[in-house]
Amino acid sequence: MVPPMESCPDQRITLHGRMDDAWAAMTSAAVVEIWRQLMKDDPTAVVEQHPDLLLRETSAPSASNPVHLLRLTSREGGTSPLAVLAKKRVRLPLITGLPKLNLDGLRLVGNGVIGAESPDLMREFVEQIVAILDDRKHKYDCLLIEDVDTESLLWTQARTERHVRGVVLVAPQTRWRLRFEGPADSYWNRFSSKTRYNFRRQKRLLGGEAECLRNESQVAAFLEAAAAVSSRSWQGRRIGQRVARNDEWQSHFEELARLGALRCYLLRVKDQPAAFAIGTQWNGRFILEEIGYDTAFADFSPGTVLMLHMLEDMLQNDPPRVLDFGFGDGAYKQLFGNWQSQSGDLLLLSRRLRMRPRIAVALNRTCTRLERTVRAGLERSGLSRWVRKLYRR
Repeated sequence: MVPPMESCPDQRITLHGRMDDAWAAMTSAAVVEIWRQLMKDDPTAVVEQHPDLLLRETSAPSASNPVHLLRLTSREGGTSPLAVLAKKRVRLPLITGLPKLNLDGLRLVGNGVIGAESPDLMREFVEQIVAILDDRKHKYDCLLIEDVDTESLLWTQARTERHVRGVVLVAPQTRWRLRFEGPADSYWNRFSSKTRYNFRRQKRLLGGEAECLRNESQVAAFLEAAAAVSSRSWQGRRIGQRVARNDEWQSHFEELARLGALRCYLLRVKDQPAAFAIGTQWNGRFILEEIGYDTAFADFSPGTVLMLHMLEDMLQNDPPRVLDFGFGDGAYKQLFGNWQSQSGDLLLLSRRLRMRPRIAVALNRTCTRLERTVRAGLERSGLSRWVRKLYRR
């Protein structure tokens, strides 16, 4: 059965799920308050799922672009868990230089369900997603779940549910984290004396000072400095500007600061911004969203130096339980991390015959295999590091 859909009075929130009359009749304020309480009670929730962030920033949802709350039935009693969904134009890359294929879909905000996590809950979540994708009046081709751990219940259920086709959109890669355990000295002592000497030497050669930014009043100046660094980074030249100083970015960062979740760092050398790191800390988990440096300082390892300053600060001031370095197996993540898993991107499709999404996914998978073959050949030939350095110049 297709889940019903009701709208709250302000039309920014649409409710899916098995709803009783009391839930469907709630005002938006009451729904948001329940949403906030679930965020407080769930230690695995991430700030991206917070209603204040989703509903109050500049690019706020509207009647034509609502946030969908998928309400799930909790057999354990209490407040029913919620999955937060948002519209997403899913762009499937082909070969570099060719246009991307677009699908009209949804994304699972925060890549998880707010509330209790259990096999029954995940099964119900996937079943209701299938019903939404099957219902042609919703006009959604797919659900994107980004960077989900391969050992999680969500990954397992999405890959085994017979009514849905779970496509691995981005192949799982190592995901590094750092668990903060014990005093600061115990962490640094895991490195050899030579490595610790090299850390001190790198900091001395580059010099400069690092600042942690967490307050709303610091946002504008940080974004201006980070945008300047981003424009001079290798990512900025090759991929495009990664940080912008505009109203949308400022509103988003200021809301993060008001929620107490903003934790960014800026490294200055002789009053010139040299490197930045963007992160959020919520429920004891710091997530590194972006890090970049001015290539004019590349010979002095500014990224590593900034990371050393960050770790020193985190070990002394409001230490998180976990530092999540994000998707990918970078060398600095291996160096500083002490816990690894595998994560990847999943695309859920209904098994009902819809040719457009199926053709798009088939083309994407073919091009992905070709890219992996080329990369493997470069690794075997020993040219991969040379190509990477050439790309980043």
